[in-house]
Amino acid sequence: MSNRLIVAFALLLGSSTARAEQDPRDIPTAAPKGCVEPIDGGIPAQVQRGPKLVGVYRLVNGKPLDTPLLRLRAYGQFIPERMGSSRGEVQARFEAQLRTEVRRDGENPDNSKFESAPGVLRIANYRVSLRTVSTKPLTYDAIVEDIGCPEDSTVDPLAAKQSHELWVSTDGVMKFYFSKVRWYSGGDTLQLTLMTGLAPGVQQKDKANPTGHLMLHLFESRDGAPASKEFTNADLAGAKATLLDYKVEVLRVVWGTETKLVDGQLVTRGKEPAGSVLVRVTRLQVTPRPY
Repeated sequence: MSNRLIVAFALLLGSSTARAEQDPRDIPTAAPKGCVEPIDGGIPAQVQRGPKLVGVYRLVNGKPLDTPLLRLRAYGQFIPERMGSSRGEVQARFEAQLRTEVRRDGENPDNSKFESAPGVLRIANYRVSLRTVSTKPLTYDAIVEDIGCPEDSTVDPLAAKQSHELWVSTDGVMKFYFSKVRWYSGGDTLQLTLMTGLAPGVQQKDKANPTGHLMLHLFESRDGAPASKEFTNADLAGAKATLLDYKVEVLRVVWGTETKLVDGQLVTRGKEPAGSVLVRVTRLQVTPRPY
């Protein structure tokens, strides 16, 4: 193959890759300001409003159910604590797809969101959670809420010495990117992710006031050279971290109405811990690149 042909092939391949990277479905978008922007330092308007119940839908194990907004499915198995026992736990997963996308594209991995139960699934502006109703036969209730906010949002990378304040919340945006590409696409990226969950061993006891966690995870990538940090529960208030080019400060933490901080643990009423965290992000410098 001649050098000229090799160069032409490389240019064509690069052009195709560039077009693929511009797929609109893979480019983060900005959430409405009411989902992330502080109001005089307070919680954003949409988060203050709180989630609205859309409906509670009964699911039979393995069978899809079409609701006006979503297609829902749950599948799992009952694990007895000993042979023949009626006591034990249910291990299940559940999934959701927007009905509009199912009608347009059919069921496929690109329009499906999956989660393990107990857990919370976010799709578009909705939140879906699952609880077991019966083991004979195995049935569930899927609780669908309208959050009014997407799970993630983005802004452009900050300039040197520039700061930005925003809220991440279990009742709002839970992932925030300072980038126009996903973290795995290279380039400069700072990602803030709020994670929540129940402690193992208590998550099946809905009325036992189980303990859990709320974690703020920080991840910065500078052309593939990553740095990360996380803060959980009592460590969240007043937390500060400097990664590569960015500094992140936690200015305020507001726990959910059914979440309490007790001796460093988050106590709930059978649901995953809830909370909102106000952070200030400052870009200390823009490290020169060798290209």
